[in-house]
Amino acid sequence: NPPQQICSLRDDVISLRFTVLASGSSGNASLVEADGFGLLIDAGLGPRQLAARLAAAGSSWSAVQAVLLTHTHSDHWKDRTLAYLCRRRIPLYCHADSHSDLHKYSAAFMELTAEGLVRPFESGEEFVAAQGLHCRALPLRHDSGATFGFRIEGPRDLFGQAAAVGYVADLGCWDEALADGLADVDLLAVEFNHDLAM
Repeated sequence: NPPQQICSLRDDVISLRFTVLASGSSGNASLVEADGFGLLIDAGLGPRQLAARLAAAGSSWSAVQAVLLTHTHSDHWKDRTLAYLCRRRIPLYCHADSHSDLHKYSAAFMELTAEGLVRPFESGEEFVAAQGLHCRALPLRHDSGATFGFRIEGPRDLFGQAAAVGYVADLGCWDEALADGLADVDLLAVEFNHDLAM
């Protein structure tokens, strides 16, 4: 499917744009951009296919400053794309619990680690993944071990306000902590396709 720009939030000072590049069992990737700086959530397609989808969305690999990995199921990352990140010196943010799986199945992840391009994040803590994009990892229940959604906030305006995007995928259930983490976002992207009890 072609990329679908879900939302563009804009005021006189800043802009925040969210685009789904791919969603489904054959690959997942979404792009969050603030003032030309991009953050890719998951990299479940090959680098050429992602390049084509980025171009169709009016962006390119040159705008991607970092990649966030939600979890280690193979439709959320591809080894050749991780190798491409290493060549382009693009950091990969993933939870420390994901490292052992990725080391086991990805030579490119080992190379990213050796090059100092793997950046861990902690559940519930805020980190800056790309210029002007503040992220908070929100734990999700899923059958792949450590799995996260994200709350991503753009640059603050003159009044200290920031546009926010909430993103969760492979969600089958929710709890109060997740609802609190996603409260008051300007855009909420939710994919429900998994339930531990089914």
